[in-house]
Order: sequence, then structure tokens, then C-alpha cells
Amino acid sequence: MKKTMFLLILISLASISFLSAQSLRIMTEENAPFNFTSDSSYKGIAVDLLEIMLKDSGRSETINEIKILPWARSYQEVQDKPNTLLFSMGRTESREDLFKWVGPIYSLQIGLIAKKDKNVKIGTMSDLKKYSTGTVRDGAPEQLLLKAGAKEGDLDRGSSLDANLKKLIAGRIDIVAFNVPAALYNLKKLGADLSNYEVVYVLKDLDLYYAFHSSTSAAILNSLQKALDKAKQSGKYDSIVAEYLN
Repeated sequence: MKKTMFLLILISLASISFLSAQSLRIMTEENAPFNFTSDSSYKGIAVDLLEIMLKDSGRSETINEIKILPWARSYQEVQDKPNTLLFSMGRTESREDLFKWVGPIYSLQIGLIAKKDKNVKIGTMSDLKKYSTGTVRDGAPEQLLLKAGAKEGDLDRGSSLDANLKKLIAGRIDIVAFNVPAALYNLKKLGADLSNYEVVYVLKDLDLYYAFHSSTSAAILNSLQKALDKAKQSGKYDSIVAEYLN
């Protein structure tokens, strides 16, 4: 009996050591309220959740190790390099087999946001030719637009939401394609009056996830998923979301 218990303890310790040895490179972008920097600290719904998940799953990484990178660069890296994690990523059909997933973090709408006084009318993707539309290169909204029939040449492809929203406020583009909560949150943060803006077209209802390189082990994924599920069941998840969105 003692030998059996001893062996079980050794197996458990070996499993923990194995998971810790596979250190993850954690990447994200500036995309408030889900992930962003404030006073040199990492904040947001997805960041706060990840902090809990890393601790509860016994991992050695901390949120202080997060790398803020342009989306296109980190999106390519998480496809090419093992032991990488990128968040918050929209889980779409075209991405399904490219990554391993833990989530969902949050459910939202991907839409086209414009100033009301521009009287933007979008019935089909061909209508985009009439307007200048800002997208984040390789982001889910851009991919959804292209899949729906939009032409790459009709898009103003940028590196960040912040840059696109500043263009929208200044009247340099007519539309921003992005997840609606983040777009509105950041418009307000930039000092815009939200009553002057509207969602002119909804592209898709989408769930945000933590996306991992396709070779990531089931043990790592399962331990983090279990920690996320626990946070939701305990009420911690609701408290975090309320802190940023209420």
C-alpha cells in the first residue's frame, strides 16, 4: 500500500514537473477591455482570468511575462513555434485546425462601426467599395470580411485597433471592423462621444479564446481549461467581467 502511494506521488510530481518544463511564451495585443497595458501593468478580462488559470493549474508562468506584440506578428508566431500562446483570439472556422483552444473567454459580436453622420449603409460586401474600412491585419474581422466577399484592396489594413479608431475619429476612414465591445470601449477611452457612433453591420457572433500552438499537449490544455471552468463556477469570472464592462 505504501509503495503504491509512493509511486502515485512520484507520478504526480513528475507530471507537474513535465508541465512546468514546457514553459509557454505568452503573447497578446492592445485590445481593451480584454487585454491591455495600464501604468506598466497588464490588465483586462482575459489577463485577469489567465492569471487565475496559471496559478490554479500550478504553472510557473506569470502575467508579467506577457509580450505585447503587433497582431500579425504574434499570429504568425503562434502558428510556427511550439509552446506559444496568443490571446484573445476569435475562434473561427478558418482557424479551427490551426490552433489548440482553451475557453471561451467571452462571447461578442464582430461588426462594422461608423459615425452616424456618415450615413454608412452596408447591405452586401460590395457596398464596402463606397467607403474606406479599417481592419487589423490578419484579425478575425478582416478574415470574416474577406470570406464574405470583400476585396483586400478595399480595406485599410493596419497594425492595431487604436490606430484605426483614431483614423475613424479624425474622419480619415469611414468604418472600423472589430469586435463591438472593444471598439466602443476604446472609442470612449479616446474621448469620443459614443452617441455619435453606430454599428452599421454585424458580421458574426464570435467567441474569444486562448489560442495555442497546434502541438501543445493535452495535459497543458486540460489543466488550463479546468482552471477556467472553475473560475466560472466559483463566480470569479463574473466578477472580473463586471469590473471592466459594467
